[in-house]
Amino acid sequence: MRISTRLRVIVTSILLVVFLVSFSLFFSTRSSVRAANTADPLPVQETLTVPVGPAGATRTSNTPLKPGVTYTLLISGTFIWGGCDPVTCPHGGPDYLRWGDAGFLTDDHFASFSDPFWSSIVYLEIDGVHFFANSYNPQHAYTYTRVGDGQPLTVTFVLQDCSYCYSDNAGSLRVEIIQSSGTTGHSFIANSQFQQPVQFQQRSMTTSSSVSPDRGNWGDTPYGDPATSGPTDTIERWGCFLTDWAMILDAWGAKYGFHTDPYQLDRWLRSNQGFHGLSVWSPKVAQYAHDMTGGKPFLYVPDTGNYTIANLNSLMDQGIPAILEVNNTGHYVLAVGKTISKAGTPTWYINDPYFNSLYDLRPTMASYNNQFTRIQYGKELSGSASLASLGIALGSPAELLVTDQLGRRTGVDPTTNLTYSEIPNASYNIDALQDDINQIALPNPSKTFYATTPSDGQYIVQVIGTGTGDFHLDTLAYNAQGSPASYSTLGTTQSGEVHTYLINFSSTTGVSTLKLATTVPVDVQPGDTVSTINPKSNGKIPVAILSTANFDATTVDPSSVRFGPAANSPTASSVQDINGDGKPDLLLQFTTNQTGIYAGESRVCLSGQSTAVGFIVGCDSISTTK
Repeated sequence: MRISTRLRVIVTSILLVVFLVSFSLFFSTRSSVRAANTADPLPVQETLTVPVGPAGATRTSNTPLKPGVTYTLLISGTFIWGGCDPVTCPHGGPDYLRWGDAGFLTDDHFASFSDPFWSSIVYLEIDGVHFFANSYNPQHAYTYTRVGDGQPLTVTFVLQDCSYCYSDNAGSLRVEIIQSSGTTGHSFIANSQFQQPVQFQQRSMTTSSSVSPDRGNWGDTPYGDPATSGPTDTIERWGCFLTDWAMILDAWGAKYGFHTDPYQLDRWLRSNQGFHGLSVWSPKVAQYAHDMTGGKPFLYVPDTGNYTIANLNSLMDQGIPAILEVNNTGHYVLAVGKTISKAGTPTWYINDPYFNSLYDLRPTMASYNNQFTRIQYGKELSGSASLASLGIALGSPAELLVTDQLGRRTGVDPTTNLTYSEIPNASYNIDALQDDINQIALPNPSKTFYATTPSDGQYIVQVIGTGTGDFHLDTLAYNAQGSPASYSTLGTTQSGEVHTYLINFSSTTGVSTLKLATTVPVDVQPGDTVSTINPKSNGKIPVAILSTANFDATTVDPSSVRFGPAANSPTASSVQDINGDGKPDLLLQFTTNQTGIYAGESRVCLSGQSTAVGFIVGCDSISTTK
């Protein structure tokens, strides 16, 4: 009996400690009202979208608020308060668009406004009571507690210019009704790097013809590489990815006093070789961020194939907004936080630059069945990290295959239908892009290779035709200090045709060369009808570089030749007439199990240097045994 009493005392003490710790954690969590992801999100009972209305736009909930039940209203959104020139508005009227959020009237990205001379009216009314934000919230999300009375919730948003100012207001707020007991419920991202991103539109954010593109009327602004884009290529048509980046940079740059928008970003990219065709060079976006903030090290982080929900949630938990491709035709949205749908399904808040208009919010990935096919983002580097990177983009009916100094490959070989991802910290992607106006995918989208930590040395780039047409090949490299170097070349191709280029990369100087290789005939295991190789063999593979009427194989330096995926050097060489055409050929010997050829390989290549034609490359078909 005495033992039982002692046990009860011990158990009671333990439970008391657990309760006190839990109680403390509960209130410490509640105290961080708008910190990123401080509490598990609760389901949304209903979302109201309240557009701008000079006479007051009103929305009423479909569901009555239960009597006596406490609800949290999460209020967010973006609006534009129209332009007014200093002459017409002498008492401090804006000569540019003013952006706002649920904290109401703001100036140049959320400065306060208190000019007594203005007769403008801006307020939010909830069930007849004006809502006032006590202080500006950099996450642009505000909460309001409401006790249910059995009646639907009515929200009115009024935005009225002064009587002598332009009527070019635009925007909307969203009010999410969450049944709760004082909890903030949702987790919007915000951390030391990013504020909550402002909702930009790729379409013009005002319909007033009196507003210039740099004041929000940018939908018709020319978009893409000026050398290849046409008069109908505009931000509104193609600019979803660009607009997502503008939202990211605007949120990140705020702490440095830097703000941007789709118009400013597009203008800079067009002036600084920031497009390959109609696709944005994302590393150029990082350069723009670096240049505009006096050298802050902002890095583009490419899609590396990790399309998992866990990866996206990890980014949201870190407060990093992420660009998502939401269909297979190339529309992109910006994920800005985690939430749970009314049905109880986990999802993510998004800023949709086209379909999520200021008048018709579609605020979560539930609009796209929570499906995404790519994840891309940017972040600020810490310390003295290297900014070196290597990007290659191909626009054409062709595929892109890149081989590094060790024979590792990344890209696609359409002749074998094989996809490779062997180069560390490198990715291959198809930069799909959608014409958002006409809902049509861009034909022959760019194929891109991007390495965030490229090794110094030689890269072999193969353009392998999948159809007939012109192609343009662009390279963009940055040295360790973030200085760019770019090269471009044009050509034509047809199905099965291979164009091979050599890139010499240096993290000190960036790309130093981009050279077209001379393709030469190669015969693996001369004399065999079918070249069959046992990759595990300790024996030798004879490989002949054949002379032609226009090429002398004896001009090739044997010591420069590299063969197979492992870029193996020859163990011996000799000059012979291998094919009996009376011309001297170069015969090389390679150790089989050191070539990197693996079971299932159907083609193998070599490269080298000729004193007559420079860089050469040649390939031959093979079969392998296990």
